[in-house]
Amino acid sequence: MAIMWLQQLPPNHSNAIRVLSDLLTIHSSDKRRTIIFARTKAVVESIAQELHQRRFAVQLLHADLTQAERERNLSQFRSGSISVLVASDIAGRGLDVPECELVIHLRPPMNTDVYVHRSGRTGRAGRSGKSILLYSPQEDGGFLSRLRKIHNVPMPVRNTDHVNESV
Repeated sequence: MAIMWLQQLPPNHSNAIRVLSDLLTIHSSDKRRTIIFARTKAVVESIAQELHQRRFAVQLLHADLTQAERERNLSQFRSGSISVLVASDIAGRGLDVPECELVIHLRPPMNTDVYVHRSGRTGRAGRSGKSILLYSPQEDGGFLSRLRKIHNVPMPVRNTDHVNESV
């Protein structure tokens, strides 16, 4: 597993949505599946709503959904009828989606083990997969160096404050 891309973002929501939209436009052109992880239910709902408004086939997954809603959303994602699943940290535990090709982490998770576990949702059953981490410089807090040291995760580092660059 490797980080395909590191993107520094100013810590405002509209920049994150713009970058996510660009990444999904590039990645989902052939119906490939993507999971976006966010820390909170509120962020999950906001991202899913804004991506839906931008005409992405998106569903969400968080702990406040009923079991039937979670199963329906996962079934739609697994079948390919939706290509983007936005999941909270808690709801994303234990996901098994063999045909997920891309995981996007919106902000670093609380610890490196969570990052490795989330990234393991992609590239299952011998398939290749990619992981992208979006973060602001204030959010790093040594996360990237711990990830390299503890898990020996190779990563190309792309540090930029210019979110208008092509992604």
